[in-house]
Amino acid sequence: MKYAQAQAIAERVLVSSKSEPGDLVQAYMIKGLCLSARGEPDEALVTFRKLLAIDPEFEMPKNVSPKLAAPFSKAVPMPIKLVHEPPAQPKASKMLDGFELRISLVSDSMSMVAAVRLRFQIEGGQELMLERAASGHGELAFKLPPGLKVERVTYYFEAINGHGGVLVRAGHRSEQYEIRPAPETEEIAEVPEQTQAKEQVQEKERLTESREGLAQQARPWLDPVWAHTALWTGVGLIGLAGVATWQAKEAGDQYSRSYGEDTEAGKRSQTWAGVMYAGYIGGAVLAATGTLLWILSSEEEQSESESVPSLGLLPVDGGAMVTFGERW
Repeated sequence: MKYAQAQAIAERVLVSSKSEPGDLVQAYMIKGLCLSARGEPDEALVTFRKLLAIDPEFEMPKNVSPKLAAPFSKAVPMPIKLVHEPPAQPKASKMLDGFELRISLVSDSMSMVAAVRLRFQIEGGQELMLERAASGHGELAFKLPPGLKVERVTYYFEAINGHGGVLVRAGHRSEQYEIRPAPETEEIAEVPEQTQAKEQVQEKERLTESREGLAQQARPWLDPVWAHTALWTGVGLIGLAGVATWQAKEAGDQYSRSYGEDTEAGKRSQTWAGVMYAGYIGGAVLAATGTLLWILSSEEEQSESESVPSLGLLPVDGGAMVTFGERW
């Protein structure tokens, strides 16, 4: 392969104003391989980076020598990115002359983009073009020509290099964006009676929400979450106290069987006894508090004819007593 001749052909494609993204990718590939074959790996690496800026998904053909493709394996894709958010549709009464379209160049790591071009078609199929120079990242604005008396425009954007070759597009000739005035909707006037009824309903809703909000602010402790938290925490503590009762008795029996010599068993018995009393007392208080909060919160939501259950656990000598009550 004549590398100098192949590279010269690739260079002609790279400076052509008619080059498409696919043409530029192939030209950068050939140029990069030629540079690699001629012992210029650094220049080849830069060339391959430009290739990947246009097509970050590009893969080197399998029949290419790994030695020639070595610089390509070091190239990290940093693609050129154009971002366009289609604008809100204008009102039906507004024509599109002077309407503004915006495009953002958010990535151009190799500084390949010299300008951004807006291509748009108007009714009848006529294609027009506007172009703005690009100097690094930023937003570019394109105003449709004044006097453009049309109601529908399709368009897309192209990022071009310094020779006019197309690097990337936002949209495409076959998949264009569209802008047209939104259809006007007729507003149906409400009769006074309907307006008054609607206002009364809205005012009633506001008063109800206000009362509910004030009641919740005044008595936040009636939230059922607090009732359940206190109740089941208390039940858990009483359950722990039951375990402590058993452990205290076991340790106490062991201490008795040793005739007072097993001091460790005696200490364990005293420790578990302390846990037992703390669990029964604390658990009973929390369970009773939770039950009371449950009853009060339920009364906010239930009528007087509905039953309100109550549950309580109280410590007694040698264990615990469960109490249950219900009101009709």
